[in-house]
Amino acid sequence: MQTECTAWIEEFPAAITVTDTLGTILAMNGRARETFAKEGGGALIGYSVFDCHRNRPSAAPGSCMNGRGPITTRSTNRAFVR
Repeated sequence: MQTECTAWIEEFPAAITVTDTLGTILAMNGRARETFAKEGGGALIGYSVFDCHRNRPSAAPGSCMNGRGPITTRSTNRAFVR
C-alpha cells in the first residue's frame, strides 16, 4: 500500500529493491523492475536475492545481511541496504 510518504520511491531515479533479513525480495520500485527486466522484473518479488548472486561473492548482498551495513558494488553501481 502506497502512502504520500512512500509514493516517491516508485519514481526515484535509482533501483530500490527491498528484502527481508533472509534475502527474500519484498518490493521493487519502477527503476528496479526495469533494471532487472531480463531476470523477470516485478516477478522476482518473493524470490531470494541470493539466487541471483550465488556465484558472484564480490557482488553478493550477504555482507549487508549479516550486520555490516549498506554496501554499493562499484562494478554494477547497485547499492544493497540492510
